[in-house]
Amino acid sequence: PWLADVARLEGVGVRALPAAEAEPLTPERIARALEDPERLPALRVLCHPSVGVLGSRYAVVSLWGAHQGRGDLPQIDPGVPENALVVRAGLEVRVSALPPGGYLLIAGFLDGLSLGEAAARANIASEDFNLATHLAGLLRLGALSSFRPTSGAAS
Repeated sequence: PWLADVARLEGVGVRALPAAEAEPLTPERIARALEDPERLPALRVLCHPSVGVLGSRYAVVSLWGAHQGRGDLPQIDPGVPENALVVRAGLEVRVSALPPGGYLLIAGFLDGLSLGEAAARANIASEDFNLATHLAGLLRLGALSSFRPTSGAAS
């Protein structure tokens, strides 16, 4: 039953390959956004054009990884739900498992929600949600490209 989700994950990766290039969010731009903490919840977070997410009732990231030679297939419980983040770094497509709430946070960004709205959605779904941890992981992967005020002007 998990095979269809693994195929969907592969499709998200294939769509990431030809995505437009974009510079990842830099520490300087983050520092500029943090200068006005009251403005943070209203900022829009733009993802790298290659970013895609997939939610699954199955261990889709682990199963996909094992079939790529990154994991021990007999040790994987296919029935453990996993959510995937796909992002291209240079010419390499990376697939990562998202921590609790991560799928909803990124899906919110992709849907155009503000940082505050996307974080609230993720927090409601997962009591273990930690916004700082999620943003740090997304920055490390190069999954975020910019912040924009809700008015649409570049930041």
